[in-house]
Parts: sequence; C-alpha cells; structure tokens
Amino acid sequence: RNFCGTQPFDKHWLNLDCCGLICAGMTYCLHMYGVYAFGWILLPPWFSVMDEDGYRELTFGCHFHRTLFITIAFLAVLA
Repeated sequence: RNFCGTQPFDKHWLNLDCCGLICAGMTYCLHMYGVYAFGWILLPPWFSVMDEDGYRELTFGCHFHRTLFITIAFLAVLA
C-alpha cells in the first residue's frame, strides 16, 4: 500500500503529475492573492474612518467582511 497515488488502495489520493501539481500550486497562490487583495487593498478605503491626524481606522463592518471572506476562502481551499 503506497502513501500517495491514484491506485484503489493508496492511503492518500494524489496524482503526482507535474502539470497538475503546478496548476494546484497556482490555484492556491491565486486564493492567497484574492484574500490579500480583498481584505487589505479593497476593503479599507470603503470601510474606514479617517480622524483629524490622518490615521485611518477600520470600522466593524470592515473586520466583519474581512473575517467572513477569509473564512469562505479557507473553506474553498479545503473543499
């Protein structure tokens, strides 16, 4: 019994195809970039308040949407 492979009795299913592994790695990188772009680039200008000193403070809505999106993205990676 192999540790990984595509045979019926292998412990973990993993196709060791070079192109498939590269595509899977690129997909994970795109998920990470999507989380970064949405949570730290796109949301703060919309859900923030700037005080007198010019410091931008994030609202509860920003933290809520960021947490919700990261949770959904994490579940998409697990699926």
